[in-house]
Amino acid sequence: MTIKGNFGKPKLTGQLGVLRQMAEKIVSETVVATPQNLRVLPLADPQRVLHDLQVHQIELELQNEELRRAQDALEISRERYFDLYDLAPAGYFTLSEHGLILEANLTGANLLDVMRGALIKQPFGRFVFSEDADKYYLHCKQLFKTGVAHSLEVRLIRQDGDPFSAWLETAIGSGVGGERSCRVVVSDITERKVIEEKLRHSLSLLQNAGKMAQLGGWTIKLPGHELNWSDEMCVLLDFPKGTVPSLPEALALYPRAAYEIIAEALKGCERNGTPFDCELEIFTATRRPLNARVIGQAVRDAVGNIIAIEGAFQDITEGKKSEKTRSCANRKKWKRSGRSRVGSRMTSTISLAPFSATPIWLARTQDRIGRRW
Repeated sequence: MTIKGNFGKPKLTGQLGVLRQMAEKIVSETVVATPQNLRVLPLADPQRVLHDLQVHQIELELQNEELRRAQDALEISRERYFDLYDLAPAGYFTLSEHGLILEANLTGANLLDVMRGALIKQPFGRFVFSEDADKYYLHCKQLFKTGVAHSLEVRLIRQDGDPFSAWLETAIGSGVGGERSCRVVVSDITERKVIEEKLRHSLSLLQNAGKMAQLGGWTIKLPGHELNWSDEMCVLLDFPKGTVPSLPEALALYPRAAYEIIAEALKGCERNGTPFDCELEIFTATRRPLNARVIGQAVRDAVGNIIAIEGAFQDITEGKKSEKTRSCANRKKWKRSGRSRVGSRMTSTISLAPFSATPIWLARTQDRIGRRW
């Protein structure tokens, strides 16, 4: 930038002004006027003209040096841009307001299995799975309407027709000439979806096993004694799904004798890491009585400090009823078998009497008749 100084001579400002000052300083320190320098100059003030030319020459050299440094910095920045943009782990796309691909990095081209040059001016919607096309269209419409960044999960299609799950992060950006554009970050989440499906399947199996075994899980975070438990605990104890009471509220469900046992077991586990396995009576949130088996153990961190207590809760009411029924049946069976043993002893005692084919009353009558005869 220049401004007019004295006598209409341009006065330099900014970076050029600094270079000018540096050049004048170098000339004043190194260049000395000589007759040989002066005799070729027909001007009125040849020494001044020579000084200006020498300053201008050095100024140009300094500018060239600055340009070389700027060029080197630009090359370094370009290499950095290549590393950060082209070799990023996610695909980067710049789309026009009409959905055409304006720019794409190498990762994005590799995700779609298309040469990067062939992507330019192609509609990005062409690579969206047909069943997700409406969702993608509405997403883009909302994005350009509100200007608020959004995220979207869709299925994209590679060039060979192979679909994959993708997570899109979209935001509004500025294009050439100030036109609005859409910047899209694409991540392949196929492996994550597979892991999520396996986890969902395992969780479903665990929940089904818990329902069949009437088993729930719980944990108490220390030192705050924050209680957390599984949804199956809500079912077992008649709480609304997703409800987790405080630890004092949960312990209040135990009658007094059972409360003293479980409270002492929790204290010992918290202080000394002593595991416990108790069979206790408890009331549900609707005051339904249960027999429960409560198991707990300490959780330690890397250095051995106890940071939580976790365990399981099982409804064993039916098992207790069956056990009681079996016990009663065994007692009745024992009583019946006792009577049978008494009867068998009596029979064996009677059978010890001498056997006679003639009734006793008849034998005695015959004896009397015989004597008479």
